[in-house]
Amino acid sequence: ALLAVGGGTSPALSSAESYSVNDVSWSPLPQPMITKRGSYFAAGVSKFSLFVAGGYDGTNHLRSSEYYDFTTGSWTTISSVMSEKRSAFSGAMLDDEVTFVVTGGSNGTSFNPSCEQLDTVTLAWSMLPGNLLYGRRNHVTVNYRGRLLVIGGSNGTFVTECEEYDFNSGIWTRTCGSIIVGRQLFGASVVGASLYIAGGSGSTGSLKSVEKYDGSVWVLLASSLPSGTRSGCSCAELMGKLVVAGGTRSLIDVYDPTPDIWSNNTLPSMQVSTRSRFALVSLNSSLLTLATTTTTTTTTTTTTTTSTTWCRWGTPCITCRWRRCTTSGSTASPSCARKCASTKRWWRASREARRSCWGVCSASHPHPRARIAWRARGPSRRVRVR
Repeated sequence: ALLAVGGGTSPALSSAESYSVNDVSWSPLPQPMITKRGSYFAAGVSKFSLFVAGGYDGTNHLRSSEYYDFTTGSWTTISSVMSEKRSAFSGAMLDDEVTFVVTGGSNGTSFNPSCEQLDTVTLAWSMLPGNLLYGRRNHVTVNYRGRLLVIGGSNGTFVTECEEYDFNSGIWTRTCGSIIVGRQLFGASVVGASLYIAGGSGSTGSLKSVEKYDGSVWVLLASSLPSGTRSGCSCAELMGKLVVAGGTRSLIDVYDPTPDIWSNNTLPSMQVSTRSRFALVSLNSSLLTLATTTTTTTTTTTTTTTSTTWCRWGTPCITCRWRRCTTSGSTASPSCARKCASTKRWWRASREARRSCWGVCSASHPHPRARIAWRARGPSRRVRVR
């Protein structure tokens, strides 16, 4: 699934819409953002929440942030604010799904080299040690296989140098090469083992070229965006394919790396076809299902998750082992679904796996052998229960 949020400049947008693979259509989220956000802002998914920060509301450059809870279908403003106003910037969620890092941007008068981080558990902002080597705006920040990269953008000229953050020393380094075409207002996404950047604008105007990074070198793809030049776009991964949406084109371009084929007629256009300089993120389909289910049930009765047996760790306890379970939102009788209250993750077991379930279990697991194994291995290890 995909989620498109905000965008625009004057006026900026507060609306958000999601694409469902099952329904093959875009539909609005139950609620818009509390604050209008455009001109590129930071967005990242952590567990069962979408976090957004900064941007431009049509009048002011923003320091505020908020998050969307898929379990309640509502937005909540974060009381802690960034140290500096930022728009035309970006961010990325780290692998721990707790730390949300934002980099660079503009406050309306200067290019900002500083970076900040949000703890998505305590909801507190703090400065990230070390400034960017190049202050920049309209760039992208990407978590590429555990590496935090900042790519492209502009600071009076189009920046080709890429930077990588060294978490041990707390400094930014030039260890990830340079893109071939200097560009800003472009999209980026990781698909498989490669990082792709597409579209944007450069010294020759709007671009339709696409580049790929495999961890060592940047390569310009022989093929380009089929819809033509596209500035102000965003990218995301969907089912192993690269999706390029928004900006100066209403059609959505889709790239399949395996046969090296582009298409622009496989996905319908967004409901807001003029959405540009926005955030586009990939989602697990269960997130949208949960949001829809929660929104529907809360208008009539309490949700089924209130009676669920919860686990303390990242995946739920296997309380329905060796039998079919249709509780907690599971629609298929041969599967089991449980949700963890602390990390809000789903765990599912197929029919074939019922007699050989895997789970990370707390000391309260109903199966005695699992309790023993948990104490021996610790909560970060997977425990097999037969």
